[in-house]
Amino acid sequence: MKRAFLSAALFLTAMLIYSQSNEEIDAFMAKKQADVATAAYFTLSAAGMQNAASTAEAAPGYLNENKWFKEELKGDELLKASDASYLIMKAFAQKGGIMYSIAPGPRYALKEIKYLKLIDQKTDPAKIMTGEDFMILLSEFLSWKETN
Repeated sequence: MKRAFLSAALFLTAMLIYSQSNEEIDAFMAKKQADVATAAYFTLSAAGMQNAASTAEAAPGYLNENKWFKEELKGDELLKASDASYLIMKAFAQKGGIMYSIAPGPRYALKEIKYLKLIDQKTDPAKIMTGEDFMILLSEFLSWKETN
């Protein structure tokens, strides 16, 4: 059952991220520690912002130029669960709860993602995401967004 769900989720994500080759997706999913550049690239592409980041190397530059995060991100940085949540919320212009509305950022983005039950409730904000974890989160978010 879990394998079927994972396959369906990955298929949905792959369809929405049509500009990436299967090799790129497979390589990212095999990573034990996801990097900011590739996660940002897939997220921006899924959000229809391909012009913002035509390559994984360009994606962090777009985030930094537009001041998505308070601190400048480096592409080779490891992706934390809180940053992954904020990246997704920001890319899709997702409105959150009252605290996210008052103080948008990684902390409250993760709380919102937990509230929506898209990630395990016990996920530590500093947890380093694997490539597979991130792609599952992205596909869960896209599925949720499609139905809401």
